[in-house]
Amino acid sequence: MHFFRHALVLVVGLTSSSGGVSRVFSIGIPNSEVIRLAFDAVVQSVMKFVLGNGEGFILLLSCDETSRGAYKLASNISSLAARFVFDRLEEQSFAAFSRLQNVMNSMPTVLRRSEKSDF
Repeated sequence: MHFFRHALVLVVGLTSSSGGVSRVFSIGIPNSEVIRLAFDAVVQSVMKFVLGNGEGFILLLSCDETSRGAYKLASNISSLAARFVFDRLEEQSFAAFSRLQNVMNSMPTVLRRSEKSDF
């Protein structure tokens, strides 16, 4: 725990000394907000890893190599099919939103502000 506290302060650079931000590389006890943010980031990273690789863990524990290979092959082929189907839609949407952004950027600032306030 001692190492984690110092590593956290070195990376983040915020400490609780004098109630504000001190030098970036000072070693001190981090305040509760920094600890909470670091904890949230770690939890989010672990959840992303588990959710992204969860099917691999389940397949590893429950299936033999042949079943895993068949599942991965079917998954990759279906992913390619979805990419081919939605590729045209993605390109058209990107072009439409790019044109919309160019139109919005060419409008006067006052007009853009009044449109945003209507919604």
